[in-house]
Amino acid sequence: MMAVLKKTVIPGIGILVILWVFLSGGCMITEKDYLRGAEKYLKKKYGEEFEGLYGFEAAGYVMHLSPKVKPEWKVSVRYEKEGGKITFHDNYVAFQLKPEIEQMIEEIAYSFYGECKVYLIPMGVPLEDSWTKETSLYEFGLLGAFGIEIFVYDDIGDDKEEKFYRFLNECLKKDFRGFRMKIYYMPKEEFDNINETSIDYINSKSLYILRGSTAYDEKNETGGYGIIRWVEGEGKTNEQ
Repeated sequence: MMAVLKKTVIPGIGILVILWVFLSGGCMITEKDYLRGAEKYLKKKYGEEFEGLYGFEAAGYVMHLSPKVKPEWKVSVRYEKEGGKITFHDNYVAFQLKPEIEQMIEEIAYSFYGECKVYLIPMGVPLEDSWTKETSLYEFGLLGAFGIEIFVYDDIGDDKEEKFYRFLNECLKKDFRGFRMKIYYMPKEEFDNINETSIDYINSKSLYILRGSTAYDEKNETGGYGIIRWVEGEGKTNEQ
């Protein structure tokens, strides 16, 4: 289920864009102009400083910015043109809710796997313009516009698939419907060094022993999550 956007024009942003066009003699607005406009929009909405470092996605209407206090976060901002004005929409609330959600999912995962590390990965879709960091976890959890990455060093047993499904069902009971769910079985030494910024590197080098992934589909016969796809990595078990 995806959020239905309610268009909100942040005062001053539409005027800013029109001013750019006027000062440039009617020339086309550049990507840099949009990024600067998005920075001002986020500053006005959240009272924080952001920096546009990532440029645009291929579609051309989504850019990525980072809060200066958390440069590792990649916030998606989409712009729309209508009636000579430009409006912005973002998913920063997902990042603001990350710590609380990660703690909750980690508590569920711990009951199945013991010590683990959990990271919420927001999807690059704008959320409701009216949402704030005070938005309830229940409301955000039902939206499902995020993925969960779980890292464990628990022994890989024959019941790994059954155990993962039981964990997923516990998440559903808490009304958390992550669109994409992944679990990584890691060597202990690699597990100890994992942080949020190392996830891409772990995947690119296949440092895990085994990785399982599945996606949520409310029509699926398995209770919401589809087939778990398992991929062997280059990581070694303690016995190897």
